[in-house]
Amino acid sequence: MMATALTYRPLIEITILHDYFLDRGLSRFEEVEAEIQAQRLSNYHWNHFLSLVPSKATSELLANHRLLFRSSRDRWTLIGQLYNDRTPLISLSSQDVLQFFLVVKDPDFLQYTALDLNTSRMLLLANHPPFDHIPSLPAVNEGILESNFLISKEQLARNFIGEMILPTSCIGLLSIAVDPYDPSYEGILAGDGTYRLPLSWTIRFPNRQTFWRYIFQSGEVLTTSQPLPMTKNGFIHMTDDYIDDVESFDIQFPNPSSPSILLENSNAISQIFLTI
Repeated sequence: MMATALTYRPLIEITILHDYFLDRGLSRFEEVEAEIQAQRLSNYHWNHFLSLVPSKATSELLANHRLLFRSSRDRWTLIGQLYNDRTPLISLSSQDVLQFFLVVKDPDFLQYTALDLNTSRMLLLANHPPFDHIPSLPAVNEGILESNFLISKEQLARNFIGEMILPTSCIGLLSIAVDPYDPSYEGILAGDGTYRLPLSWTIRFPNRQTFWRYIFQSGEVLTTSQPLPMTKNGFIHMTDDYIDDVESFDIQFPNPSSPSILLENSNAISQIFLTI
């Protein structure tokens, strides 16, 4: 006999991280203790720079199946009504696919994010990738997003969306098949018709590294010998490792205060104007 208790439970949990906000200078988020990670997360919210916007078809699926999504500081969660035995109130079809556009809210996002995103190259984050060179969604605590998650806008539209009209500031697509064609990929449905609870993935954006160029009022220019990470918080002290004989200057060299960058011969430059 089917259990009658019915509650909303998480079906999908996606952790969304960005190193620009969570690193502190050279101190990397994934390398610090859990207590420090919690402190950094207390001032973080992924929704400040990104939105997940359901496609029209997905909006209808969510409404018809009473599915809701919730946002917390580092997580996006899809919840649905399930009985105690993990059977849903209204079951999704094995053919259904949930699609969400990745829409940037921060106009500086592409400046501080180390992905070659543009109007013709977009992210594809899917548990059913159509091409061998596209990885499946990273599991929890797995690697950072890299260029192998990028796909042309035409391929994205042809294989997933079926149309070329994308939301303004869209950088890609999150696509989750209820029952992927390949058994090596995780889907929502288990073989007995119940739901796997919850599916968990991670989307981790890398922060860009730039050469730091200091420009004095006199016109003198100093540039670091190696690129350094862009972070919203934290501080990197200039040493001879970055600029030769830097200690001969009786000043504390500031870090970049703006995420804006300058591209020169494929090198990203952060310009810092000094008032001396």
